[in-house]
Amino acid sequence: MNRTLVRISPLSAAKIFGAMYLILGLVIVPFMLLPILFVRDASEVQSVGLTFALLMPILYGVMGFAGTASVCWFYNIVAARLGGIDVEVSGDEQVS
Repeated sequence: MNRTLVRISPLSAAKIFGAMYLILGLVIVPFMLLPILFVRDASEVQSVGLTFALLMPILYGVMGFAGTASVCWFYNIVAARLGGIDVEVSGDEQVS
């Protein structure tokens, strides 16, 4: 059964993607902190790197939220003029 995706709620999608990017940022932070452990006598480099590593997941989440919201908003404009994306779904339930 084919359905057409004609609208995406920007706020709903942005919340989900913002959270996913935040979690992804938290996964990446330990790998960013690894090189800092091997730098000798560079306390300034370590403090800047540590500050950036701690702020990065928050910034990543905010940018993911804003980016997703703007892309969904733009998709809705284009889909209203050109039609949506055809999606094939299966199942016995009727979706209204």
